[in-house]
Amino acid sequence: MNGWVIGSALAMGLVGWLTKWRLTRRWAWYLGTVKTLFPKVCPMCLKPADTVVEEESSQRTTANYVIVRETEWWRAKIPYCTKCERRQSNNIVLGVLLGGACVAAVLFFAPPSEVSTGIIVYILFGYPAYALLATLRKGVVFAGTGSKSFRIKIRNREYLHELAALNTREDATSAEIPLAGNKGVWRH
Repeated sequence: MNGWVIGSALAMGLVGWLTKWRLTRRWAWYLGTVKTLFPKVCPMCLKPADTVVEEESSQRTTANYVIVRETEWWRAKIPYCTKCERRQSNNIVLGVLLGGACVAAVLFFAPPSEVSTGIIVYILFGYPAYALLATLRKGVVFAGTGSKSFRIKIRNREYLHELAALNTREDATSAEIPLAGNKGVWRH
């Protein structure tokens, strides 16, 4: 594989990351915990929510053993209205298709000299299109993870105020809290 292809693919991965950062850089921040409750309103249009979208944070390595590596991440179900959820789903599908088309075009115009596992690098050429379209219609994005909390980027400031008000009440408890890695729920 040519060095310029690898360099270009890494540059496109950086462009994808910068695109996502640029779209969310002015969004409000909220520090969530395992007990964070999300308001039953759509974070995009603030209409009553009637469906949920599962949002997942990036993975964080917590331990490296000889045989196994432990990772953890946060997952939550964010309420959305049906219209905004459908738009978001359509954008993700369109992002995958457009990203795949970018990868296919690069494979066509700069084919690898040999078939190897290094061909996976070509996927980075499609990441900017996917990052743009997948983030465009989101109202909530998980930004970073820790062992006890995670950062939430929120597009709409009114939604942030509702989220903060819901989670600062004394009676704000949830009956079931999903555990990371689909390992069940914690009930209290």
